[in-house]
Amino acid sequence: MTDRGNQRVVVVDMAGNPVSGRIGFGGRRLAVTGTVTPIPNQDLMQGNHRAACAFITVEGGPIRFYYDGRIPSATEGHRADDGDMLRIEGFLNVRNLKLIRAADAESDAVVEITYERRPTDSDMGAS
Repeated sequence: MTDRGNQRVVVVDMAGNPVSGRIGFGGRRLAVTGTVTPIPNQDLMQGNHRAACAFITVEGGPIRFYYDGRIPSATEGHRADDGDMLRIEGFLNVRNLKLIRAADAESDAVVEITYERRPTDSDMGAS
């Protein structure tokens, strides 16, 4: 659960159970072009909290990516297509995520990213 102004947002499944147990704390839209695109480092922290996960949707065309330190190319890397949803788990994996437009893409893609952190006792109402 997270407090966004006057709204409290909880991501739940069909049964009403929290999906990830994580709290979204920020996000970004990134253009994915023919040049390798890393995740901006300034996105990965919120105060003392760091991104434990990134939830990503792909829009506009196929991309290639790696999250293990390798550099993807237009023809190498994991592939994600328009409409695909990705969840990259772990701070180091999110930090190491690199994206590039796939060779067969007709135009640049866009990824919508929401960063998630682990909840703390204060998030759960403990004092």
